[in-house]
Amino acid sequence: MMLKQNPYDIPFDEDSASKFIPWIIALTTFISTIFILCTLSLSSLAGKWGQDLGEHMTIQIPTSTQPEQDHTTLNEILSHLRLIPSIAKADVMESEETYKLLEPWLGQNVRDLGLPVPKMITVQLRHKQFIDAQSISNDLNKISPGITITHHQNWHKHLIKLISATQVVIQIIVILIAFAALGTLVFTTYTGLVVHKDIIHTLRLIGARAHYIAKQFQRHTFKLALKGVFYNFLALGLIFLALKFFLGQMDVHLPMITLSMPLLLSVLFLVPLVVVIAMIFTSRITVSYVLHQHV
Repeated sequence: MMLKQNPYDIPFDEDSASKFIPWIIALTTFISTIFILCTLSLSSLAGKWGQDLGEHMTIQIPTSTQPEQDHTTLNEILSHLRLIPSIAKADVMESEETYKLLEPWLGQNVRDLGLPVPKMITVQLRHKQFIDAQSISNDLNKISPGITITHHQNWHKHLIKLISATQVVIQIIVILIAFAALGTLVFTTYTGLVVHKDIIHTLRLIGARAHYIAKQFQRHTFKLALKGVFYNFLALGLIFLALKFFLGQMDVHLPMITLSMPLLLSVLFLVPLVVVIAMIFTSRITVSYVLHQHV
């Protein structure tokens, strides 16, 4: 009966410390992937809001019990808005669109509740032109009291700053996690050198160079890294399936942030690739450095 040949001259299976490396790589890759996806999602969200809300206003006009008077008031307000130079377009929102905006809070049967739903006017502003929302509100309330204007530009700027700060914090966390993982690998590799110092000494006596021994550790790290990447993909798959299931069970419409499929696949595959390459080179450099220090 033929015995399976051991591809390593160093018995790494006896090194209990290296058994934690796949889990460290899996955790590092998993957290980095999730955080990077969060950063990209925040960028997508900021860009989408900047395009949709940065140059828009919403005007709410309360309804009364006199539909004809409401219609006259609405036309008067539209005429006034369209005379303002900084306003490019002002349109009345259809009732169906207004109901869809209320569904997340009042449910899908909002149409049957008989609530007085205000008329909504969406206003598109001209690009990079200043508008005095307070002055417009005062003028419109002279036409019909109770009108409210929501201008998204001011709070949108603060939100963009908050998103940018959050992205910086996420990037710092990812960098710290990466350095912690690399530091753990350096310590584990050094421990392996100490554990197998007698075998390494024997190999060097029979002519093995530092390059050959470093390659042994590099191949072993690569094998462990592949296990870690597999665990990472397994965890990501379970998380995505769980999110899809629970979000599908919800009776509300959540504002989902979607990333393009090429970008999503790039992150899912590039992050593990970078982690594996970093781990391999860290292991090789650590072994080479330690062995050259003991020449």
